[in-house]
Amino acid sequence: MSSLIILYAAGAVSLAGFMYFRTKKADPKSLLLKTLTSLIFIITAGMAFYLTNYSRPDFFALIVIGLACGLIGDIVLDLKMMYKESDAIYTYSGFTAFFIGHIFYIYANCILFEFNWLAVPIAAVVTALIVGGAPMLKLKFGKFLIPVVAYSLLLVFFTANSLINAINAKIFTDAAWLTFAGAAAFLVSDLILSMTYFGGKNNGILIISNHAVYYAAQFALATVPYLMVMKIF
Repeated sequence: MSSLIILYAAGAVSLAGFMYFRTKKADPKSLLLKTLTSLIFIITAGMAFYLTNYSRPDFFALIVIGLACGLIGDIVLDLKMMYKESDAIYTYSGFTAFFIGHIFYIYANCILFEFNWLAVPIAAVVTALIVGGAPMLKLKFGKFLIPVVAYSLLLVFFTANSLINAINAKIFTDAAWLTFAGAAAFLVSDLILSMTYFGGKNNGILIISNHAVYYAAQFALATVPYLMVMKIF
């Protein structure tokens, strides 16, 4: 437990440093601190795996691969801000990294609990509402429309599926609800991010709120293996 608290604290300090520099400018300092923060959530998952006496290595491997994809996406998307002339390739790469990461998160959630078909139409309806409501929010997806739709479908499915599993869970209930919290936070962070990427809004409040919610999501998912066996709440 104390080891996890230390990692959470280290992640919070690193994140604060990143956001301090990032709100001023996307540069190597902010990228280094962002990468460090992302490495810490991977280490957090490793520590959780160790503390649960190596319980469910299949589940742990899927979570870590998802987190590793997040690390890659984090690096790529900050490079996008640093090298705007290569905006498209970095944006596509970021979408791809997080898309793949969510496949592993969903797989992990389904092997621990279930694949719920009800989450499929929910994902379709919510994604349609997001894309359909984009003009009202002055969001212009342009050439990124297909990646936005594909990623939104996957992210909303993950959120809906994990919520249904949390409601129905008979075992590992804390892990189920923390997974849902992580998925929901991921969804919120990407909704905020869309205002920056596709709405032309790039102020400090959006940068801070996006990254605060995003890292809360990743650290929550990294902690799920710990809650599979031990109670910390």
